[in-house]
Amino acid sequence: MSLADQPHLYIVSVSMLFNVIFLIFILYNYRERKKLHKLLNEVNHSIKERNHAMSKHAAQLEEAYENLKKINQKLEEKVHLGTDQVTFRHKKLLEYIKSSIHKIRGTLASLAGLLLLAQNEEMSKNLNELIQMMKSCIRQSDEIVRDFSEKLEDKA
Repeated sequence: MSLADQPHLYIVSVSMLFNVIFLIFILYNYRERKKLHKLLNEVNHSIKERNHAMSKHAAQLEEAYENLKKINQKLEEKVHLGTDQVTFRHKKLLEYIKSSIHKIRGTLASLAGLLLLAQNEEMSKNLNELIQMMKSCIRQSDEIVRDFSEKLEDKA
Protein backbone atom coordinates (compact mmCIF):
# COMPACT_ATOMS: atom_id res chain seq x y z
CA MET A 1 0.00 0.00 0.00
CA SER A 2 1.13 3.35 -0.80
CA LEU A 3 1.29 6.34 1.44
CA ALA A 4 -1.33 8.01 -0.62
CA ASP A 5 -3.78 5.19 0.15
CA GLN A 6 -3.14 5.30 3.91
CA PRO A 7 -5.24 8.38 4.67
CA HIS A 8 -8.04 6.89 2.63
CA LEU A 9 -7.67 3.61 4.52
CA TYR A 10 -7.60 5.52 7.80
CA ILE A 11 -10.88 7.32 6.92
CA VAL A 12 -12.54 4.07 5.89
CA SER A 13 -11.36 2.36 9.10
CA VAL A 14 -12.61 5.21 11.29
CA SER A 15 -15.87 5.28 9.35
CA MET A 16 -16.28 1.53 9.80
CA LEU A 17 -15.52 1.88 13.49
CA PHE A 18 -18.22 4.57 13.87
CA ASN A 19 -20.66 2.38 11.91
CA VAL A 20 -19.95 -0.57 14.21
CA ILE A 21 -20.34 1.61 17.30
CA PHE A 22 -23.55 3.07 15.86
CA LEU A 23 -24.82 -0.43 15.06
CA ILE A 24 -24.01 -1.58 18.62
CA PHE A 25 -25.83 1.50 19.98
CA ILE A 26 -28.89 0.74 17.80
CA LEU A 27 -28.92 -2.92 18.89
CA TYR A 28 -28.56 -1.92 22.54
CA ASN A 29 -31.30 0.69 22.17
CA TYR A 30 -33.53 -1.89 20.44
CA ARG A 31 -33.02 -4.40 23.26
CA GLU A 32 -33.75 -1.76 25.91
CA ARG A 33 -36.87 -0.63 24.07
CA LYS A 34 -37.97 -4.24 23.78
CA LYS A 35 -37.54 -4.71 27.55
CA LEU A 36 -39.35 -1.43 28.20
CA HIS A 37 -42.16 -2.44 25.83
CA LYS A 38 -42.53 -5.78 27.67
CA LEU A 39 -42.57 -4.01 31.03
CA LEU A 40 -45.16 -1.49 29.80
CA ASN A 41 -47.34 -4.33 28.50
CA GLU A 42 -47.15 -6.04 31.90
CA VAL A 43 -48.04 -2.81 33.69
CA ASN A 44 -50.86 -2.17 31.22
CA HIS A 45 -52.21 -5.69 31.78
CA SER A 46 -52.02 -5.20 35.55
CA ILE A 47 -53.85 -1.88 35.25
CA LYS A 48 -56.55 -3.50 33.10
CA GLU A 49 -57.01 -6.26 35.68
CA ARG A 50 -57.28 -3.74 38.50
CA ASN A 51 -59.67 -1.63 36.46
CA HIS A 52 -61.84 -4.69 35.82
CA ALA A 53 -61.79 -5.61 39.52
CA MET A 54 -62.64 -2.03 40.49
CA SER A 55 -65.48 -1.96 37.96
CA LYS A 56 -66.88 -5.17 39.45
CA HIS A 57 -66.54 -3.72 42.93
CA ALA A 58 -68.21 -0.48 41.82
CA ALA A 59 -71.10 -2.49 40.35
CA GLN A 60 -71.45 -4.40 43.62
CA LEU A 61 -71.40 -1.17 45.59
CA GLU A 62 -74.01 0.35 43.27
CA GLU A 63 -76.23 -2.72 43.72
CA ALA A 64 -75.81 -2.55 47.50
CA TYR A 65 -76.62 1.16 47.41
CA GLU A 66 -79.80 0.49 45.42
CA ASN A 67 -80.79 -2.24 47.88
CA LEU A 68 -80.21 0.14 50.79
CA LYS A 69 -82.34 2.77 49.07
CA LYS A 70 -85.18 0.22 48.68
CA ILE A 71 -84.87 -0.86 52.32
CA ASN A 72 -84.82 2.78 53.42
CA GLN A 73 -87.93 3.51 51.30
CA LYS A 74 -89.78 0.58 52.89
CA LEU A 75 -88.73 1.69 56.37
CA GLU A 76 -89.88 5.23 55.67
CA GLU A 77 -93.25 3.87 54.51
CA LYS A 78 -93.55 1.78 57.68
CA VAL A 79 -92.63 4.76 59.85
CA HIS A 80 -95.15 6.92 58.01
CA LEU A 81 -97.85 4.26 58.41
CA GLY A 82 -96.97 3.84 62.09
CA THR A 83 -97.04 7.60 62.59
CA ASP A 84 -100.45 7.79 60.94
CA GLN A 85 -101.73 5.00 63.18
CA VAL A 86 -100.34 6.66 66.32
CA THR A 87 -101.82 10.00 65.25
CA PHE A 88 -105.21 8.36 64.62
CA ARG A 89 -105.15 6.56 68.00
CA HIS A 90 -104.03 9.74 69.74
CA LYS A 91 -106.93 11.64 68.18
CA LYS A 92 -109.42 8.92 69.20
CA LEU A 93 -107.97 8.84 72.71
CA LEU A 94 -108.31 12.61 73.05
CA GLU A 95 -111.92 12.40 71.86
CA TYR A 96 -112.60 9.66 74.40
CA ILE A 97 -110.92 11.62 77.18
CA LYS A 98 -112.93 14.76 76.37
CA SER A 99 -116.15 12.73 76.28
CA SER A 100 -115.33 10.97 79.56
CA ILE A 101 -114.37 14.22 81.26
CA HIS A 102 -117.64 15.77 80.10
CA LYS A 103 -119.60 12.80 81.52
CA ILE A 104 -117.70 12.88 84.82
CA ARG A 105 -118.20 16.62 85.19
CA GLY A 106 -121.92 16.15 84.46
CA THR A 107 -122.35 13.51 87.16
CA LEU A 108 -120.24 15.54 89.60
CA ALA A 109 -122.31 18.65 88.88
CA SER A 110 -125.50 16.60 89.49
CA LEU A 111 -124.02 15.29 92.72
CA ALA A 112 -123.05 18.79 93.85
CA GLY A 113 -126.56 20.01 93.09
CA LEU A 114 -128.15 17.11 95.00
CA LEU A 115 -125.87 17.83 97.95
CA LEU A 116 -127.02 21.46 97.95
CA LEU A 117 -130.63 20.30 97.90
CA ALA A 118 -129.93 17.83 100.72
CA GLN A 119 -128.41 20.60 102.81
CA ASN A 120 -131.46 22.79 102.30
CA GLU A 121 -134.06 20.08 102.85
CA GLU A 122 -135.33 19.41 106.25
CA MET A 123 -135.13 15.88 107.54
CA SER A 124 -137.86 14.40 105.45
CA LYS A 125 -138.64 11.65 103.00
CA ASN A 126 -137.11 13.78 100.16
CA LEU A 127 -133.72 13.36 101.82
CA ASN A 128 -133.73 9.60 101.24
CA GLU A 129 -134.63 10.14 97.59
CA LEU A 130 -131.79 12.69 97.22
CA ILE A 131 -129.32 10.25 98.81
CA GLN A 132 -130.36 7.54 96.35
CA MET A 133 -129.87 9.95 93.47
CA MET A 134 -126.41 10.87 94.85
CA LYS A 135 -125.47 7.19 95.06
CA SER A 136 -126.57 6.76 91.45
CA CYS A 137 -124.38 9.70 90.37
CA ILE A 138 -121.44 8.25 92.28
CA ARG A 139 -121.95 4.83 90.61
CA GLN A 140 -122.13 6.49 87.18
CA SER A 141 -118.92 8.43 87.86
CA ASP A 142 -117.23 5.26 89.13
CA GLU A 143 -118.32 3.34 86.00
CA ILE A 144 -116.97 6.11 83.75
CA VAL A 145 -113.63 6.15 85.58
CA ARG A 146 -113.35 2.31 85.50
CA ASP A 147 -114.23 2.25 81.78
CA PHE A 148 -111.67 4.97 81.14
CA SER A 149 -109.03 3.03 83.09
CA GLU A 150 -109.78 -0.21 81.19
CA LYS A 151 -109.58 1.53 77.83
CA LEU A 152 -106.24 3.12 78.77
CA GLU A 153 -104.88 -0.31 79.75
CA ASP A 154 -106.14 -1.77 76.42
CA LYS A 155 -104.37 1.01 74.46
CA ALA A 156 -101.08 0.33 76.26
